Amino acid sequence: MKRLIASTFLTVASIATFANDYVTMQTSDVANFTSNRGNNIAVEISDEIGTSWKKYSNFLNHGERWVWASESSNRVYTLNESDVELFADFDAEPGATFDINWGACVRQVVIEQKGLSVTVKAGTFNDVVLMSFAGNCRDKGLTYAYFAPQVGVIEWEEMSIAGNIQYKMNSAEIAQVSYPQITGLTVATNISHEHVIYNSVDTIAANLTLTNHNSEDMALTFPSGQTFEIEIIDANDNVVSRWSRGKAFIQAFQSSTIKAGESATFGGNIELSDDNGQALESGNYRVRISIKGYHAAVFGMSQYVPYATEMPLYINHSN
Repeated sequence: MKRLIASTFLTVASIATFANDYVTMQTSDVANFTSNRGNNIAVEISDEIGTSWKKYSNFLNHGERWVWASESSNRVYTLNESDVELFADFDAEPGATFDINWGACVRQVVIEQKGLSVTVKAGTFNDVVLMSFAGNCRDKGLTYAYFAPQVGVIEWEEMSIAGNIQYKMNSAEIAQVSYPQITGLTVATNISHEHVIYNSVDTIAANLTLTNHNSEDMALTFPSGQTFEIEIIDANDNVVSRWSRGKAFIQAFQSSTIKAGESATFGGNIELSDDNGQALESGNYRVRISIKGYHAAVFGMSQYVPYATEMPLYINHSN
């Protein structure tokens, strides 16, 4: 399959002429969706070829699918078995149609409207493109999807016998930007070492500082005594060490307030060893620190504070 995709890549790339804004996910990104029936879907990139072919874990609820969208194109292609199809050209005017073969229920894509403003739990997005879908099924298949610039799909709807189902993005981390975003709150991170010689250092410190630029205090609520997490992630995206490992936290809600114009720092030291106490091997890693709390109510319910940042780490076992 990868050989097939690689052989078609040059043909597709030769068509590219514009910058792609609407299909942007990378291997470290994740987008979370919840349906009006309470079903949850997490969308990630599970594989890639070069910088343009990405294998989505779930694309518009049609399972794993290879998608092509380079930095030099507003045309998006998908792989359907052995055929590469033009899914859509986001530069096209409303009314443009594109024939695809996603089974009998999804045979055509239509650009309906552009320049929309759409609100979901993950935030309000502008310059959104609305697409509709048509097929040969009366009670199955996609009906519409919204694509936001620099984010991608933020909402879609599909038919079912029991009624239509809408999936809307509730949170995401795309291109190192977390959604929903908190207005007036900025984040700064710090790591004590980016290059570690293990013989001399067996722990590192990582900190995340939130600064409240609003004129009002910001209340944070934590579901337990754990207010943050630090993780070390290897080159294969495996978490090999956690700050919380072996720690016990009170299982009761905690609260903290960041006063207007002030900052709060979260963090600590994390061991450079795995769950078995073995020293981490030499190589490249990422240190990820995240906040484990909630901020003020948004759309009638509390939301996780959408702050998690990563920093590079290189471990060197020197003699």
